[in-house]
Amino acid sequence: MSDQAQSPPPVVPEAGVELLELTTQPVYVLGFPMHITLSLAPVPRAARINELPLPTLFDWADAIGLTLESADDERRLLVRRVARPIADDHLGSPLFRLGPHDPRDVMLDLADVVPASAPAGTYTLSLYYDGDDMRTQERSATFEIREPDQAQSQRWNTLAPELRPAGSWSKWAAALGTSIVDDPRTQPPTHGIAGLQYLQTVRQLKFGPVPPEHFDPALLDPPDPLYAPYAAAWKAELLDALVDPAAPAQVQAVRSNYPGLGWWMTQLETTGGELEFARTMNRPTP
Repeated sequence: MSDQAQSPPPVVPEAGVELLELTTQPVYVLGFPMHITLSLAPVPRAARINELPLPTLFDWADAIGLTLESADDERRLLVRRVARPIADDHLGSPLFRLGPHDPRDVMLDLADVVPASAPAGTYTLSLYYDGDDMRTQERSATFEIREPDQAQSQRWNTLAPELRPAGSWSKWAAALGTSIVDDPRTQPPTHGIAGLQYLQTVRQLKFGPVPPEHFDPALLDPPDPLYAPYAAAWKAELLDALVDPAAPAQVQAVRSNYPGLGWWMTQLETTGGELEFARTMNRPTP
């Protein structure tokens, strides 16, 4: 993965955590998912760092600090968030480790912090990760935020009865226990919004009416380069669920091409994948 908008290389600490990459999309639409990804690695690379707070799509673990400001001359501040992490599993904070073979890619959704009233325009995001006592240098990226067009607004209104109770797009996509009636073979419209296409497809894969053996893997082709690592990982999940002979090769391809998702492949091989868990939990009770 590579930054959509490059910033000068940050100063690398002598020891701790480095934010290798901040990847964004070039354009986001207000009201819809605004996914970004981070790549974290230990410094020095041979080090092993345990019990770091883990930001996820559902809980940033107070480990992400950022500013989002307009990219024009006025530099109007839209969002400021200060990291205040506590690496303590007794407090319910998700934790992870970094090691020589354990870099970590993380996906987050800026829609969780960007106000719905934000004016359209070009913005610069500056972001850092704070591992309790290991703060990274900032990375920056610039992108555009647009107002939804008429078709996108209509799609949002259609999804609003499901989205509002869920509280966020990420929780909507993890709608465990709900009945997903959209058939992926008909692909409900996403109107050019890559984040919605990604979440909608994953939601259908995990909870939808079509069993995995009838789910077309081509539907997981990434709608944007940002999603390529995750699409590859979901294909590994699908092949594993089908006990397909190609599954081990796909797992290895994810490990080789996207080492920041190696943890996911290890989880798939050792304790089972998210797809298996979701399908099991969502199976109707006899």
